[in-house]
Amino acid sequence: MLDAADLSALTDFPPDIEVFAGYIGGEAQHVWAISDWQRVDNYKKLPIYVNRTGTTGLHDGWECLMMLYNLKVPLGTAVGLDTELRQSNDDHYYDDIYAVLHYFGYIVWKYGSQSWLFNLQAMDGYWEASPQVSGNPNIPSIPSASNLRAYQYFWGNLANPNVPYDLSAIHRMAYSHRLSADWLR
Repeated sequence: MLDAADLSALTDFPPDIEVFAGYIGGEAQHVWAISDWQRVDNYKKLPIYVNRTGTTGLHDGWECLMMLYNLKVPLGTAVGLDTELRQSNDDHYYDDIYAVLHYFGYIVWKYGSQSWLFNLQAMDGYWEASPQVSGNPNIPSIPSASNLRAYQYFWGNLANPNVPYDLSAIHRMAYSHRLSADWLR
């Protein structure tokens, strides 16, 4: 899976990419435009919502839900919830955002570093960022961890400032049953 902050920075896609992950809202540096999603129309996709600071989980859950609705993301699709800006659940933020998305039929994968990710409530799965292998572009096997759905193994900008994307391996069952190409239809 390839995730890029700004898909327009890519003129060509690396070979063997089967899934594209892109940003739909929250405190994302760059939210993908409809034209970005249309460029990857024939691929399976994972929407990413970056949590906000200074808002509630209910607010962000509803905002994320509206973005999913606007993109016509099918129910049952996984949504990446980037947890890097909020590393604790003290105010029940994650309980609330999960409750909204799950109630309306979406699957929530929390994304973040191993140092805090597994301390947060278990939603529908984890997408772990692993700095230990950030410079290795070869696909590793996914580590065995409870509910691990995806594993980010390559951070492009750390390996080379001219590589504007990251790469993740996805558990085969998650790929088959929780990702869809049928958006914007």
